[in-house]
Amino acid sequence: MAVRKRWKLLVVLAAVVLVGALLASGLRGGTTYYFTVDEALAREATKPGQRFRIAGKVVPGSIDWQPNQFRLAFSVEDEGGQVPVVYQGARPDNFTDGGDVVVEGRFQGAAFQAETLLVQCPSKYEPAPEGHPTSAGTEAGERP
Repeated sequence: MAVRKRWKLLVVLAAVVLVGALLASGLRGGTTYYFTVDEALAREATKPGQRFRIAGKVVPGSIDWQPNQFRLAFSVEDEGGQVPVVYQGARPDNFTDGGDVVVEGRFQGAAFQAETLLVQCPSKYEPAPEGHPTSAGTEAGERP
C-alpha cells in the first residue's frame, strides 16, 4: 500500500513540476513590453534585429495608406522623437492622425517594420466635450 501512495505522490509532483515549467516558459516568451521611441532607438543601436514593441502617437499628416497593396506607412512619436513605421496589412478602422498606437516588429534600416499594429481606443469614461448633448441637462438613464 505504501508503494502505491508513493507512486501517486510522484505522479502528482511530476504533473505540478511540468505545469510550472510550461507556465514559466510561456510567460517568459510571451511577455513583450513596449518601449518609448527613444528607448527603441537605443535598443536597436545596441541589439540590432530584435523584435519588440514601440508605443506612441501617430504623427499628424504622416499616414500613407496604399489600399491596393495593403501597405500602411506612418510615423510614431513621443517625447523621445519620431520613428517611421511600415505595416503590411489591413488598416484598422479607428487608426487616425494623433491616435495612440503600439507597433510590434523590428527595425529594417531606418524604418520600423511592424508585424502587429494595435490601436488604443480612447477611454469611454472621458468627460463629454462642452456643448455635447450628454454633457449637461440630462439625468442618469435619460436620453438627450
